[in-house]
Amino acid sequence: MKFNIKFLIIFALALFFISGCGFYRPVTYSFVDNERENKTAKLTFLEGSDRHLRNIRIVDFEGQVPNLEEETYITSVILPAGRPLNLRVYIYWHADLEGYRRRGIFKCPPLEAGEEYRIRPVYKTKGIFIERPVEYSIILEKKRERPALLKLFTNKPFTEIFYDEVYTQVIPQFVGIGK
Repeated sequence: MKFNIKFLIIFALALFFISGCGFYRPVTYSFVDNERENKTAKLTFLEGSDRHLRNIRIVDFEGQVPNLEEETYITSVILPAGRPLNLRVYIYWHADLEGYRRRGIFKCPPLEAGEEYRIRPVYKTKGIFIERPVEYSIILEKKRERPALLKLFTNKPFTEIFYDEVYTQVIPQFVGIGK
């Protein structure tokens, strides 16, 4: 019995190191050279509860393609604040179904410096017996804080975070292969 447990532990460790851990780690990517001197805002890509059901990915920001390390993926970006932005994004709701993918330019309104935002994909459905998606959109939301009503064992007030919808843009269906 001891031999089997030792063998399993050694086998698991060997497999872990040979596979290179096999996990992608999330990163925040900056499109701004000097974040401290330049006014910036943070934009987070909100995914669905299941990564294969709803996902949004940045392709480029005004022609700048992110240069990522291996085994990483972007969960948020640092962008210049105070001017309109064009983000090329790729969205899919069901990874394995045709017609559920979109690629387009997200025309982001000017973001306020020092603020945090998130974008999330949504769709509206239509149908009597079988609902089918008819409109796909990206919603931009701004992070806000408000005092919570409850204080527990402290004199400091708790704050709760919520998001206000700022902007919505419809994304047309992705047709063909290319940029």
